[in-house]
Amino acid sequence: MNKQRLSDADHISGLFFKKITGSITNDEQRELDEWISESANRRQYVELMANAYFLQEEYQRQKTIDAHRAIRQMQERIASEYPQVKTISGWRRYRYAIAASVVILIVGGLFWYWQYSQVVPPAISPDVQQAIALSAESGRQEAQVEPVVTARQSKQAVVQTLKQKYNITREDVVEQLLEAKRITTRSDREFWLTLPDGSLVHLNYNTRVIYPEQFTGDARDVILDGEAYFMVARDRRHPFIVHTSQGDIKEYGTEFNVSTRGETGGTEVVLVEGSVSVSPIYGKEQMLQPGQKSVIYGQKTEISEIDIEPYVAWNTGNFVFEDYPLGRLMDVLSRWYGLEVEFHNAATRDILFTGILSRYADISALLKAIGTVADVDIVVTDNHIIIY
Repeated sequence: MNKQRLSDADHISGLFFKKITGSITNDEQRELDEWISESANRRQYVELMANAYFLQEEYQRQKTIDAHRAIRQMQERIASEYPQVKTISGWRRYRYAIAASVVILIVGGLFWYWQYSQVVPPAISPDVQQAIALSAESGRQEAQVEPVVTARQSKQAVVQTLKQKYNITREDVVEQLLEAKRITTRSDREFWLTLPDGSLVHLNYNTRVIYPEQFTGDARDVILDGEAYFMVARDRRHPFIVHTSQGDIKEYGTEFNVSTRGETGGTEVVLVEGSVSVSPIYGKEQMLQPGQKSVIYGQKTEISEIDIEPYVAWNTGNFVFEDYPLGRLMDVLSRWYGLEVEFHNAATRDILFTGILSRYADISALLKAIGTVADVDIVVTDNHIIIY
């Protein structure tokens, strides 16, 4: 095949590419139509190439075979399945084969891109569904909803907070978050929040999330203060970014837990599955693996292997305590149930407790179980608990 014929084939293939991708001009469309109309064989070939399912199947069949054999077998299959198409010989067969191969690749590429660009909501397990139902039945599912810019906090003040506290420097992200909602839970409440992309966020007590009503731009940006469990919708074109006062968490399709009230004063990120990165405000981005916890504070990021069960458990309606001092355990329960706790003997606070407790159980049943396991006497009077 001489160079001119190769050039002609490339040119026609290029016109097919532009037509399929919607970038063809009127003049180019007329040129392609004229080329097609010059013979019945060309029209039949175009109809064949327009069959995306046939092309995709043929591409999968032939992609592992050498080029000349692929062309020959494709011609044989076309001849058997479409006998009305006449055999084409010489360089024109190669020209059409090249054009057909290009379209096959284009169709396969467009199909792949369609799959790649799909937004896939997270799969919600039966345990999580049950936890949501129990939370609503027990009256725990409650949060305050308000706009970010209010009479109490002006637009200028919000912009300053976004830029200084959360280090959000992109003006388009700042503008988007100015129109966002702020969801806040109280000390004895939680909230299950569905974001515009289908992501599900479980807010723990005393937690605030800021998110836009619609995600625009090249990322999905939210702000967190407190603790939340994220089940993120898969969207490979738009990463999901959680901004905190100590750094950002960027997901790559995953489930993870974030708490800005870690024991060391830093932000804790626990990866349950998938992949996330953590970026301190003044540090480098680091990737996490499932089963790892990252603690962000200052410019540092510490990563360690941990048991993810306690972080998964609260998302499915349970408290998990392992060798937990009784004093800290009662701090959690007193806040969750709105009760005051008094230890008759200070040493009792150091007794270690291991067990799983339902977040929605009656407090009397929980205290009875704790008393039995920890071998202590617990007396409840109104909203006051005394531990002997």
